[in-house]
Amino acid sequence: MDSRDMRLRFRADIEAVAEHLITVFGLMYSKAEARLSSPIYRWIDFRMRHIDSQPRAVLYSDRFPQLLPVHIARAIKTMELRFSHGEDVNPYQGKGLILHNDFSGKERGLRTDLLWADWKISHFHLTNKVARSGEYFVPRSGYQLFALVEHNVVLFIDALPHPRGSQYADIELLKTVQRCWPEYFDQFELKSIMPGENVTDTQRYESRRSGISVPVYLNGKAYVGPGMGITTASTALRVTVMGDRMLQGIRDLADMVCAPDGQFQQEVTARSITDPRFSLRLIPMGLAVCEERSDIAFPLPRAKDGNSNWISDLHDTFYPEWAAEVVRRLITE
Repeated sequence: MDSRDMRLRFRADIEAVAEHLITVFGLMYSKAEARLSSPIYRWIDFRMRHIDSQPRAVLYSDRFPQLLPVHIARAIKTMELRFSHGEDVNPYQGKGLILHNDFSGKERGLRTDLLWADWKISHFHLTNKVARSGEYFVPRSGYQLFALVEHNVVLFIDALPHPRGSQYADIELLKTVQRCWPEYFDQFELKSIMPGENVTDTQRYESRRSGISVPVYLNGKAYVGPGMGITTASTALRVTVMGDRMLQGIRDLADMVCAPDGQFQQEVTARSITDPRFSLRLIPMGLAVCEERSDIAFPLPRAKDGNSNWISDLHDTFYPEWAAEVVRRLITE
């Protein structure tokens, strides 16, 4: 199999893996819009919105402390502990994480979380209740916590009564981020754009739903939202960029498998396999390059095993350990 054929094979394989993961995690996936129906991008939208469980420092904005109902103040403190201890906070996110939102759906405004896509701000339902038996999400709350989640830190921006519609485009959220963490916010300045006048929250909300990102003007400067914006299809630009990067990595991996002097070809030659058939599959350890005519499997490395390179980055990004653990658990049940 030459490099071109191997690329096509691996592309088909990773599409099949992504579709399997969509099924495993019960993601809404209608394929209603043909040009947006690649399972890779549907999976990546979920994977990027899903928050990895790892300890993070918690920083509060100057909107805290504020006068809140006692049970909401307690829920905020509990959420801080969940983040700092590296617990799973995803059941507290909006149900659009799994339900309601569909990258491949017909309704533009429901293809992703538009607040997250534009400004990278996630929202969490503030409750101390746990999920009911058989349900993933905790009961919904009358208050939501708005936060920016980074790799090692989470910024608690504000806690507000459950917003509706254009309230999810309230510029006060970004004003708080810029005021409290100016060094973080500086990286999003659009130095080549002259400052202008901000659109209304309603206009911004409708623009997002129409696939238009508009800059934000604060203190005489222009900024792009920390989420890097919306595509013309009303999807997250970051998801498109990440999906494209994943596919390029798959093409590079296919080329590596075909290299005559590479590890893969040398191994099958050593085993006297004259016409090897390689594929990309899920095994209990994770993603692996497998040779179909033998029992050879080449598990892709992970960074945690001391293998930090573009392949481990591809593996950890596309198929993180938490996803692999869910799949393993299903196999053993």
